[in-house]
Amino acid sequence: EGPADALAAAGEGYIGYALMGMKPSKATLMHLCLLIEDNKDLKTLVVLDSDSAENGVAVTLFISSQGYQCRLASLRGLEKDLAACQRPLRKKFLSQSFRNLFKQKS
Repeated sequence: EGPADALAAAGEGYIGYALMGMKPSKATLMHLCLLIEDNKDLKTLVVLDSDSAENGVAVTLFISSQGYQCRLASLRGLEKDLAACQRPLRKKFLSQSFRNLFKQKS
């Protein structure tokens, strides 16, 4: 949700977007979709803060409704947010989340 989380994702080689709050407006979400519009094949992972589950679901549904591959991942039981995770844990969480949530179905 915030800049520190986006920087934490970037530190692990991912593009991170800070939505600046737990309840981004429709205009904010539309702007996010414009930022990723050039690559519809981009896989988008919404990482939930431990205190914002219902809002993460709404964000994920909105992004998916715009035609993007989007999944939801939860840090429950690990840390409050991505920035609070120690680097080895953050790296493992992101790589496993992308691998597991975007598996190709055969």
